[in-house]
Parts: sequence; structure tokens; C-alpha cells
Amino acid sequence: MFLENIKNSLKEIIGDEDKPIAVFSALWPLARASKLPGEELCDSILSIITEIVDGRTILMPAFPGGFKNGVCNLDTAPNQTGALSEYFRQQPNTRRTVCPFFSFAASGERADELVSLRPKDAWGVGSLYEWMYNTNVKIVTLGVHPTHCSFTHYAEWLMRDLISYRYSKEFSGNVIHEGNAFDVKFNMFVRCLEPPVISDFTWLLDTYKENGINLSVVDGVSVSSMDAKQKIDLIT
Repeated sequence: MFLENIKNSLKEIIGDEDKPIAVFSALWPLARASKLPGEELCDSILSIITEIVDGRTILMPAFPGGFKNGVCNLDTAPNQTGALSEYFRQQPNTRRTVCPFFSFAASGERADELVSLRPKDAWGVGSLYEWMYNTNVKIVTLGVHPTHCSFTHYAEWLMRDLISYRYSKEFSGNVIHEGNAFDVKFNMFVRCLEPPVISDFTWLLDTYKENGINLSVVDGVSVSSMDAKQKIDLIT
């Protein structure tokens, strides 16, 4: 019953628009409500999402954690953004975008386009985040607070001239991707260490509600969706 309710809620908030979706998730609230083991639950949720989007491009964050001893192996590095996205990353029809810090797993008709992106700035011109904004991707949250979405950092990048708690830092190293190894350089808009910075976007929720976020709660599990352009334009 819980999974059926989640399916109905996702179907309603995602809709039938022909646009990619980016899913930001946490599995623990889903596991608590469904009482299903992790792999079975991941398989069920991914099957639900795949059925709803019906061939549209799906994105999930698959952040590998950067370079380790000068190397980032995107073929083997597990992502640090949750069990569902890691399960999705391991599917045979899924590819990983080329970024040692903010890579995403992608499947569907535009996955090849995303994997070909080679931005100089991780959130800047030619980046996946710029692509998500220009394409007006549907941002979906599942099991997390509706504001917990790394895409929000794109607004910080756009407002970088007004921000003092981040600065641009270059990282370089060797990336292994789909069996090929090559050197890369990335500029990251990193947080200052002194004073320490904590990102808190929860205060944006009231603004999102006032401007049309699709939001529901299923057995204590939060589900939401919002267009990428609307999310970023509201903040900026």
C-alpha cells in the first residue's frame, strides 16, 4: 500500500511533461515506512520512477568525493549521495557524468549528451547545472526536506560576485571514466574554512510554497517537485 501511494504521489507531482527529471533522495524514511530491505526497496522505487517517466532522461546525484591520490575513478567510486542513487548508478543502462566532485548518474535519451559535457567550472558555463537550468529539468525530492537539493548551489554560482563565504579553487588530477583515463582541471566554488560555513536552505520552503512547489507527504515521507528555472529564479 505504501509503495502504491508513493507511486501515485510521484505520478501526480512529476506529471507527463516531456522534460528530464532529477531525483534527490534519502532511502531511510522510505525503508521505515515500507519495512522493505534496502535492495528490494531501491529496485521497487526505481521501477516506479522509470515507469512514470516513460523514457525521459533521469538524473540522480552520484558524487564520488573528488580525487584520491590524484585519481578519481568514476567507474568504481561509490557515490556519497545515498543508497537509491548508488543503486541507480550501478544499473546497466546508466552512465556517469564527468566530474570528480559533482557527477550525476543519468539514463534515458539525453544521457550521452550529459556525459559529453566538459565544463571548466563545475557549476559554470557548459556545466551540468547550467544544462539543468536551461533545460528546465523537473527537480524531484523523495524522502528529504524539499529544500535539500544540491542544484540550489547553482544560484550561489550565479550570485558569486555577492557571496563572501565561498571562493573559486582549482583542482586537477586524473579521471578514469568508462575505461579511459585523462587529465582534467576543475574550478570549484568552495566554502571557506574560516569561519566555517554550514549550508542551510530550509528557510526557502515558505517561498517555494508561495510560488507553486508540488508537495505531498506519504506516511511521513516528503515528496516534492519544482521546475529548475523557477527554483533558481526565486532565489536569485
